Parts: sequence; structure tokens; C-alpha cells
Amino acid sequence: MRSLKWIIACLTLFVLSQSRGSVSTDLVEETCHKTTNYDLCVSSLKSDPRSSTADVKGLARIALDQTLTNSVDAQARIARLFNETSDEYTRKRLRIYL
Repeated sequence: MRSLKWIIACLTLFVLSQSRGSVSTDLVEETCHKTTNYDLCVSSLKSDPRSSTADVKGLARIALDQTLTNSVDAQARIARLFNETSDEYTRKRLRIYL
């Protein structure tokens, strides 16, 4: 679910980048106000040092990079859980995500 929200945020940032030419000093906050989870957006973008000098396209890239990292981490965790359990019911459910 978090990945879906980030994809929506990335698409929002991309659309904004097409219609916006100037960069404000509060671009992260301004952009994140247009998302469904302002606090998550701000904390995620500001955790990346590139956000302090990024334009809207740069913020979209940061969001995309973080989404990819989170997806890879989630898949690795699911794989670990799959390998750690012998319960066939659980393995069958986890296999869906591998």
C-alpha cells in the first residue's frame, strides 16, 4: 500500500514539474501538501540530502529512488520470511509476492 501511495506521489510530482517553471524555497512542503500523506512525504523527501537543492523533477526522482529501495527491501524481507517458515499455508501466501 505504501508503494502505491509513493507511485501516486511520483506521478503528482511529475505532473507538477510539467506545469511549473520556478522553484520556491519551500518546494518540499508545497509539493507534499498536494499528496495524501503530507507528513510521510515531507519526512521521506527531507531525509535525502538532494532535496535541499532539488527542483520538482529532482523531488520526483528522490521519491522514485526511495520507492525502489523500499520495494527491494520489502521483497527481501518476504523472501527471508518465506525461507524461515515451514508452514505450507504461510509459504503459499508469501510466494504470491515473490
